[in-house]
Amino acid sequence: MNVHATAFVPNPSSPATTITALSSAPSNETQTADSIPKDEPLNGGKLNDLIANIDKRLAGGLHGAFFEQGSKLEDTKRHGQLDMMFGLRNELEELKKKTEKESRTADAEADAKKKKPALANANLLATIKSVVREQLSGLGRDLCIASERLEERVTKTEDRNENISGKVKMFEGKLKKANEHSEERLKKAEYRNENRSWDTRSEVMALEAKLKEADERSKERLEVAEDRNELRNLIASGEVLALETKLKKAEDRNENRNLLTDGKVMALETKLKKAEERNSELSGELDQAHERVEGMSSDLDWALLELSRLSSVCSELGQRIKAADARRDADEQNVQRKLDDVVAYAKAKAYKPVAALASYPSGGQLSYGGGQAGQYHDQPPPRYSVPAPSRRTWMPDPRTGGGYWTAGFSASPPR
Repeated sequence: MNVHATAFVPNPSSPATTITALSSAPSNETQTADSIPKDEPLNGGKLNDLIANIDKRLAGGLHGAFFEQGSKLEDTKRHGQLDMMFGLRNELEELKKKTEKESRTADAEADAKKKKPALANANLLATIKSVVREQLSGLGRDLCIASERLEERVTKTEDRNENISGKVKMFEGKLKKANEHSEERLKKAEYRNENRSWDTRSEVMALEAKLKEADERSKERLEVAEDRNELRNLIASGEVLALETKLKKAEDRNENRNLLTDGKVMALETKLKKAEERNSELSGELDQAHERVEGMSSDLDWALLELSRLSSVCSELGQRIKAADARRDADEQNVQRKLDDVVAYAKAKAYKPVAALASYPSGGQLSYGGGQAGQYHDQPPPRYSVPAPSRRTWMPDPRTGGGYWTAGFSASPPR
């Protein structure tokens, strides 16, 4: 039995559903809209990752984590999935353009309101938080739906395994009954053969006894006839001929009786031969019964092998679910870390937070001249120039443990 997993195809009308379709396999523990923090901004590098992921899967022929390995789809279904993937990629491109446009608009507004950075930052953070909440709430709902469908498929697979186990047990019972029936038939055939053999032997022995008695009576009569012939020879020679004639008739009668006895013996031999042929036929039937029993045993072995293979497939499916959960947790931690970096950068630098977000490379890593994310909290960025100590002020931030320069240096946004 081959187990094929059906891919969950979401509604491609919303960006949240698009992100859900390209995420890892769902599990029982999914992030809902209520558990999403409301102070998290949007991650700008996630769209590029999603588009690259779609291009990779389209080039690979719709294989990978989106489908189970080894599944074979029909041509019509494959074309439909390809169209869906192209549609999702176009929507991501449009969302990316919209995000870049909003970033440029926010950049222009930030430049225009440079004198009031606190108010501009608050508006931008509110916009970013609302977008993130909408997308993550849709992601949580779709992940819950996908998780429920996967649980239904696992439940159906377990039900099928239980049905197969019941059928195997029923087949074992039938095979046991067939073996008992075959053994009973074999015993009955052996009993019949023994009874027929004893009946044939008894008949032969009775005929032999009768033949022996007939021979003895013939000898006695012959002796009596000879005595009579001798007596008649003493009385008259004429009577000797009569006695010889009688003797001849007696011998003829004896020969006829011997012939009849021989015929009965031949008939008994014929019956014995037929009995032996019947025994050979019963032996052939017994061999056929043994062959049928061996065939049933091979079928039972095949069913047990199939059951063990299904158990291994179920265990492999559980391992894949665990691996998908681990990948989902890793992705959530990565997104959380990147969002924290974006929030920290927006707080440290009041100007152009959205423009800096849009200019990050794929993955959203913050760096200055090759440095790691978060270095600007402890000391000024290395690319910044400070002309004079009197023109700059270092403002510590107790919430993050670092600080930032307020004025007195020129800066250029990271490229």
